[in-house]
Amino acid sequence: MITERFYRFGRCRIYRLLRRFISQIKPLERPWPELDDEIIVDVRAPEKFFQYLIDRGVLSDPREAKDVVTRDAEKKEEEHANTLPEEKKSLALKNLTQRREQRFKNEMDDWLQRMSLFVDGHPLPGLVSEWIYSWPEYSTDPNQPPVYYYALEYRLRKTDENRDAWLDILRGNFVFDRPTVISVGFNKVIGDRKDIVRSAINLQDAKEWQHFEIRVAPLWKLVLSCVIIVLLIGVCLALARNSDLLRDITAPLNPGGRHPFSLALCQMAFWLFLLSSGFLFLWVVTGEYDTITGSELTLLGISSVTGLSAFVINQFSPPIQGTALTSQELQVRDPNKIAQLRTAVETKLQSARERLDAARTELRASTNDTRPALQNAVKSAESEVEELERKVTELQERERYFRPGGPVRQFFLDLLRERCNVDFHRFQLITWTVILGLVFVFGVFKQLAMPKFDAALLILMGISNGTYLGFKRPAAEKES
Repeated sequence: MITERFYRFGRCRIYRLLRRFISQIKPLERPWPELDDEIIVDVRAPEKFFQYLIDRGVLSDPREAKDVVTRDAEKKEEEHANTLPEEKKSLALKNLTQRREQRFKNEMDDWLQRMSLFVDGHPLPGLVSEWIYSWPEYSTDPNQPPVYYYALEYRLRKTDENRDAWLDILRGNFVFDRPTVISVGFNKVIGDRKDIVRSAINLQDAKEWQHFEIRVAPLWKLVLSCVIIVLLIGVCLALARNSDLLRDITAPLNPGGRHPFSLALCQMAFWLFLLSSGFLFLWVVTGEYDTITGSELTLLGISSVTGLSAFVINQFSPPIQGTALTSQELQVRDPNKIAQLRTAVETKLQSARERLDAARTELRASTNDTRPALQNAVKSAESEVEELERKVTELQERERYFRPGGPVRQFFLDLLRERCNVDFHRFQLITWTVILGLVFVFGVFKQLAMPKFDAALLILMGISNGTYLGFKRPAAEKES
């Protein structure tokens, strides 16, 4: 038996009505099957395939009667026919052979209805032919018997029985169409045997439209889901840029005049959009909505608890210190002009340091009567130097911020430092979050399922988040 041709019909009811009365239906140029679509598989000479299985002992020969009485009667009839004259003997044996062949054809119709659909060698349990018709095709040689074709109709349904088989077929192909080999055969259980037997494939003589391709998901659904995800991410990014949605309002302002981004809130947003995007993608591709596992809920819970704990810790952190720049200096956004301001302040800082050194020298050489006044002068000079140093530092940060790529650099600095200094515990948290995020993305696209992180990885993520929270307040106090 050769799987000869593949047809695909959509779910439009008019096709189902018309094709019964039209002898030749022009197939679609690029048949992309989807779930709930119907496909027609033409098979050539299935009787040879069944005879091959009978010779192997996979199938029992239906030509032999099942009940003992009929089998004994036919045996006696055959013995009696052999005693007749040649002409009558030939007629009697012909009638007996026709009855046996009719039993074979009747059984063959039952076998055809039990044949399962195979996609790339994967049997799909529960998918059996729903409608069968046949026709002969004659050769140019009148002495050659016609070859009978049988058309088997299958509806591509996903059930609990064949769910794993569908996932095996779709895995590893992302969302791209790919050439697929379609065949029919018996799925595992044939009587007492456990064989998987499928038909041969006529790929050599197949025309272009017969090259079957499987579509993982409808294009419009993929586009719609991508648009929804992009819109949600766009709204979140817009709110994060123009509001304090993902910012730590208890931390000092960054060079752009805004509060820095909060690592805990950014982690919450990261897992929120990864999980929602993965859920929507799997729903579009597989049609299932029970794809979220306990490990994903644990990750979301860890990030949520971290965000809440960080907010509580921030309420007890030391108060922030205001900027050392004037309102006019804060309005300057040109890097070159900021550099000029920084140079001027550095000149003032140098003069202030010289005055501080002179005051300290006078203090060391002073008497008890003049010491209080000189001590006040030293404190005043120290305050001036400290203020100018802060001013130089802020101007340097603003100069880097307003250069090309400065906001992106500042975003990562916001995530990596508590107040002023880059902290390793923050870097550790970002590293493990990104690694698990990549594992999640590849798992969803390659396995068509949300990955199940084991307990060790979840504990590791919890330790990283706990370390971040444990160092948060001491780091803020130290840097303040």
